Amino acid sequence: MDYFLIDNYLTSDPNDQTAIPTNIRSYSDEQIIDRIMQRGTTLTRPDLLAAIRAYQEEYGLIVEEGNGFNTGLITAGPSIVGKFNGVTDGFDHSRHKMHYSVNFSRTIQGKATVVKMNKVQAPNTGPVVVAVRDGMSGLTDGTLSAGGALDITGSRLKVYPELVDDGVYFVAHDGTEYKSAALVENKPSRLIVMLPALPSGSYTLEVRTHFTGAAAPGKQLRKAQFARSLTI
Repeated sequence: MDYFLIDNYLTSDPNDQTAIPTNIRSYSDEQIIDRIMQRGTTLTRPDLLAAIRAYQEEYGLIVEEGNGFNTGLITAGPSIVGKFNGVTDGFDHSRHKMHYSVNFSRTIQGKATVVKMNKVQAPNTGPVVVAVRDGMSGLTDGTLSAGGALDITGSRLKVYPELVDDGVYFVAHDGTEYKSAALVENKPSRLIVMLPALPSGSYTLEVRTHFTGAAAPGKQLRKAQFARSLTI
């Protein structure tokens, strides 16, 4: 896996660096099936796709029941976020939210120990997303709260709202893009944006900007994706 180092804006130590994965490819269900078919299998492509769809549907039903998972792929379980006003208070959707903590199983985590790491030169001109924090829950694990704000830290993040292509985008797995309509803070090292109306699902965060560090916008649109998927 390729990675590069940049200043760590989350600490006060001027020497701290943080590693940013780069050249990472995300695979859709169809692309994963393509890989399986290329390796060889007695199952047909429709069989594999049907199995994946059935598995995903059952996951959804388990979540609706408020239960968790412990599979060969992930472990997950529900928790409740929000303040309760005394022992007689109850769950209120306007103040509380059920959150799922999701982690890879030990088997999958073990695969990460054999990844070959390759340090590359950090890009000089493009934006870099280091971390994101959900404004309502305070979570930094990629979980989004509908109707809330997202705090994005990194470098060269400033966008130009007057330029139609500049902004913060949330890209669904099917390629559908949702652009944040409101900027609360717009600085090179930090963006705070209001979330657009996002259907439930997973998204890739992408910052697009003409910012280069100079006083005027650059001629080239530059893009940066956050390495972790965001889920609402």
